[in-house]
Amino acid sequence: MISLIDLNKLHGSIQKELDEALHRVVKSGWYIGGEEVEKFEASFAAYCQVQHCVGCASGTDALELILRAYEIGEGDEVIVPALTWVSNAEVVKTVGATPVFADVDSSYTIHPESIKSRLTSKTKALIAVHLYGQPCQMDEILQLANEYKLVAIEDCAQAHGAMFNGTKVGSLGHAAAFSFYPTKNLGAMGDAGCVTTNDKAIAEKILLLANHGQTARDVHVLSGTTSRLDPMQAAVLDVKLKYLDQWNAKRRENANSYLQLLAGSEVGLPEITENTFHVFHQFVIRSENREGLRKKLEENNVQTAIHYPTPLNKMLFFGEEVSCPNAEAFCHRVVSIPVHPSLEKDKIKFLTTSINKV
Repeated sequence: MISLIDLNKLHGSIQKELDEALHRVVKSGWYIGGEEVEKFEASFAAYCQVQHCVGCASGTDALELILRAYEIGEGDEVIVPALTWVSNAEVVKTVGATPVFADVDSSYTIHPESIKSRLTSKTKALIAVHLYGQPCQMDEILQLANEYKLVAIEDCAQAHGAMFNGTKVGSLGHAAAFSFYPTKNLGAMGDAGCVTTNDKAIAEKILLLANHGQTARDVHVLSGTTSRLDPMQAAVLDVKLKYLDQWNAKRRENANSYLQLLAGSEVGLPEITENTFHVFHQFVIRSENREGLRKKLEENNVQTAIHYPTPLNKMLFFGEEVSCPNAEAFCHRVVSIPVHPSLEKDKIKFLTTSINKV
């Protein structure tokens, strides 16, 4: 079986370091906050070229904490891409605001022109999702945010280590959310996430919100929640962070092999814009015969997935349906194929041969 992801093999290559880190946490007797969390937050802030990193329980929580920190709520609108994971709209609804869906461009990321067309007097923020590992066109997006006084939020859940014009994602907007779900380019061994920002006041407020609004034990200055990165996950992430660039390089190498071997085939290939450094959380092709293609690959013991089958603008529980033709077209055609760093070249060749036969 050619798996979509192979965490056992990935972890096996660094098993001794992981075992030592986990043993160290168990032996410490400290399981909430503490040195392990602070160490990883500092390491990841430096990696992302930002001043502040605040760990939390998940990428979804990270997005919600950012919205709450900027006091976005009832009566406000937040622009979200139609092609993305559902949490981008869920968190907007959770804080009482309204998600407004913008279309994506040929790179699968939110289209600046579509953002502009969705702006109203109620628009307070936008969420730029660096989907599949491909950074959004942040220069145009930030220009819109500055012009219309919007909070520009980056969703970097699928883009650890990606860059726009040579600058790391997570440092471009007002604040950024990262997920460390186990299958991410930088994954924990459970749910975990963080917020990165250069705004000290926002970082401090998010830290409060994530810990019941406490400045000290039993001293609560605002209404918060529980969303903390625990030392076990922080220790694992700090080990794996050292290998992130190496693993991303392997993902990019695998993606380049696909681009060469599938050139001229009938499947649509991902568009990589020149000013971005794509880290290929997913390698997403498009097929007019998606189910036939997936069935044939399954018969050849190749695992695939669909990210994502339904555009958010078609999920009517989020509100009034709007037209996002690119997102709608992509959702009916996209197929994710294995691109993980443990994937061998012979399997890539076998997989592309199978696709070309279909």
